[in-house]
Amino acid sequence: MSSSLAHIIKHRNVICQGVAILCLEKFAGRCKVYSLRILVPRSNGTALLKTLSESTRNFIKSSEVTDYYLNTIYERWRWANAGTPPAGIILGKGAVHITVNRHFVDYILHNQTAQAFLNWCRNASVPDETIFASLNHNAHLAIPGPANGYVKPYIKNSRYKNWGTQPCAGRMVRSICIFGIGDLPVLSKRKELFANKFYMNYQPFTFDCMEELIYNRTKEGYFKKMDATLL
Repeated sequence: MSSSLAHIIKHRNVICQGVAILCLEKFAGRCKVYSLRILVPRSNGTALLKTLSESTRNFIKSSEVTDYYLNTIYERWRWANAGTPPAGIILGKGAVHITVNRHFVDYILHNQTAQAFLNWCRNASVPDETIFASLNHNAHLAIPGPANGYVKPYIKNSRYKNWGTQPCAGRMVRSICIFGIGDLPVLSKRKELFANKFYMNYQPFTFDCMEELIYNRTKEGYFKKMDATLL
């Protein structure tokens, strides 16, 4: 999903920044037409780390909202003017980067509780960092796929980001590593679906090499399947 959608979008009285409900509605129809089972909104500066086959195999039964935080005193400013959330939802903050199955998308778009929560989030600050994380981590809502309540420590499987906690062979910009050629050995072994962040005007061969790696892995996977059918 292009970052051209990463701006304020008003739709059905819900204001979202980044990953918008409008985007989910657009792709929900395609999921039915093409039998797609997971939705991974993708921003610019992000490279694939896994093939499509590997991605669906690892995430088909789950939903994930990355970088999730509990409702702590440091985050409550976000909801100070919104009142009490509906349906006993315990609030949390998460990144706008999500990996969800089609059942989770259907719930957000069509469930009455989800719609009530979306309307409640109109008065929250940065609502898209509240909507997906909170719905994903309230087990009593019984949404197919999400985490079973609050997971601590939270496992982040969607995107690999280096916030300076590991060596950066590229350069640090606003506390995040812009990957360079020297990061390729690490990137090739990561378990996440994507890596972020890349700059197209900074060591662009880094991104090119990652694309070639995924292409080769995809091709090898098809060849292995063909060999298995011939045995």
